[in-house]
Amino acid sequence: MHVRPDAAAKTMDYRCELAALARLASMRKISLIPAVLLPCLLLFSASFCTAEDIKKIHPTGYVSDLASVIHPEAKERLEALCKEVEQKTGAQMAIVTVQSLEGASTENYAVDLYKQLGVGSKKDNRGVLLLIAPSEHKYRIEVGYGLEPVINDARAGDAGRAMVPFFRANDYGTATVVATRQLAKYIADDAGVTLSGLPPAVRNRNGGGNTGFPVFWIFVGLIILFRVIGSLSGRGGRGSGGSGCLWFLLGFGKLVALEERDGCEMLSTEAKLKELVSRLKEFAATNLECVILFGSAARGDFHEGRSDLNVVCFLQSLSVEELGRLAPVVKWWCVEQKEPAPLFFTEDELKHAADVFAIEILDMKHGRRVLYGADAVAKIEVPMNLHRVQIEHDLRTTLLKLRQHYLRAPGDSKELAPVLRKSFSGVLTLLRHAVIAFGEEPPTTAHDIVARAVALTGASGTAFEALLRLRETGEFHGEIVPVYGAYLKALEKTVDALEHHFPKREWRRVKNTHS
Repeated sequence: MHVRPDAAAKTMDYRCELAALARLASMRKISLIPAVLLPCLLLFSASFCTAEDIKKIHPTGYVSDLASVIHPEAKERLEALCKEVEQKTGAQMAIVTVQSLEGASTENYAVDLYKQLGVGSKKDNRGVLLLIAPSEHKYRIEVGYGLEPVINDARAGDAGRAMVPFFRANDYGTATVVATRQLAKYIADDAGVTLSGLPPAVRNRNGGGNTGFPVFWIFVGLIILFRVIGSLSGRGGRGSGGSGCLWFLLGFGKLVALEERDGCEMLSTEAKLKELVSRLKEFAATNLECVILFGSAARGDFHEGRSDLNVVCFLQSLSVEELGRLAPVVKWWCVEQKEPAPLFFTEDELKHAADVFAIEILDMKHGRRVLYGADAVAKIEVPMNLHRVQIEHDLRTTLLKLRQHYLRAPGDSKELAPVLRKSFSGVLTLLRHAVIAFGEEPPTTAHDIVARAVALTGASGTAFEALLRLRETGEFHGEIVPVYGAYLKALEKTVDALEHHFPKREWRRVKNTHS
């Protein structure tokens, strides 16, 4: 088997953290001695894990179980399966388990091992490598360019996620069988052949099979629950906070897409939106009143492949029956087009929810594009005093979460850099709304938003600019402690500015009335 040195490979990586000690510590009847000895035993056993020199790996078959985690009978079946795949499709599979990665990243190790083994022929490079390192709880799926159309990122991710429950149970042998079966099936289905040696599907430890469809219906249930909550909270009274719920529902749609995506052909942005409206009209019929695009795609700062298409739909009825009719449309949007699930409201419902979703509705008002029907957002009034309270609520919540993350991994840039990068997307939204709270029209670009927010609040521009660079490049260099500390101080300064310039007079007036 040979592979071109410059062969492109798509890879997936996952690190499964060992949680056995934490689970044992939570049991009431655990004895003190085993609890104390367990870390020592783990370290002792780890010291006997020998590193695998890639150049010394010379397999005699398709399966090289150097970590000794695959049962002999299972290994025999996998050998037969890989042989059948090559005979019927011409594609080559290599399964390797190693005791150690020699301190290398799974990506580099897998690329080097792929080249060393020469998976796939020189002619078409139709090869795939499944690498598993049990002692480090890692895996990687390396795909030769000849199989990329068959095993794309989404499908490699599905095969990897299928192993996760067995990784958590330290059952690496079954994990290997599950992933190999799925990869072999992708290849066979593409070639239009049947594999007689394909192992039966293995159910995970939680008794689940394909969890995507139930997860989708959980999402539908959450929409119904959200409708009830919105109806109750929107009828009079005052509200504060609540910004997380709408964005949670949008994020949940992305989770559904990750659970079920299968490499379907993606449409262009405009084609997506046109097809979405067409399907909504077909399935909802006269129940559909309005469809609105909002967020970056409507404001003009949309980045293809990085930004989401956020959509809100207005229906006359949100009954279970009506939601059920729309389920196939939402599934297509989330799974095949990999976009966050649309939000569903009645027009009255969103109007009454303006006090608890001030930020989100203001986002819709400041940047929207009506895709169908009459504009249902234009007449909604947002209470700006509660908008300012919601900004402070979300900033303080972000501060609390950032402090908790730092306590878990103080000074660890590997753990904390992703936390900073993930948090700043939400903070950037809050900075834009802080500018609005000061009575100004917010800029469009991220750098301009930061610059204006800094000028109005007195927060550190250097701190926010560092986070902007991290957000744009995804890479962090240097010491994490000063960057993390400056970011916290900048957020605290922003909160103080809001508090001093816009005191919660309404809250104080109500408090004095009842005192």
